[in-house]
Amino acid sequence: MKKLLITLGLLTVLSMPAVFAKDIYMPNQWGQYGGYAHLVTTGTPEFYSFDNARFKIHTLVPSCVTKVYLPANGDGAIFENDNGSVKFRVSGSYNTPGTTVEDLLDRTVKSLGPATILLAAPGDGLYWSWYIVSAVKDGTVIYIEGVVMGNTYGSLEFRYPVKDRNSYDWMLQKFRDSFRIGL
Repeated sequence: MKKLLITLGLLTVLSMPAVFAKDIYMPNQWGQYGGYAHLVTTGTPEFYSFDNARFKIHTLVPSCVTKVYLPANGDGAIFENDNGSVKFRVSGSYNTPGTTVEDLLDRTVKSLGPATILLAAPGDGLYWSWYIVSAVKDGTVIYIEGVVMGNTYGSLEFRYPVKDRNSYDWMLQKFRDSFRIGL
């Protein structure tokens, strides 16, 4: 009986499809800089994984994106879907000495201009400080997260139409859980 159960278990495992991550090389739409963004499929079809080597930033990216714009300095990437209604930006920089996460939060809120701020909060983690801003402006949901670790600052921004909130709001927690810098 034991051999039969082991054999059935092995047959079940061997008959399951293998799940492998696939590399995706998305060409830069800013042709003068050339290159491509290297994305990796994840265990879920809604997200790709993206790493920025210059600032050691890691995040998930929504898989609805089809275009990428890469700056010449290698500080991040701007992704968007076919019609440009969904945009996802991730970038890094060196933080100015003495600039706090509260300063960065204040600067981010001011940069939005007249918008309905739903959430603007700073926080501290074990290794880094962070802030989150959620707003609505001109029919667009704007989610921004910033992370400061040592002298490095990373940010991500996700924009999508208010009318599509049911399709995208749930992703915000996934971005919060995956976004990290310097590790």
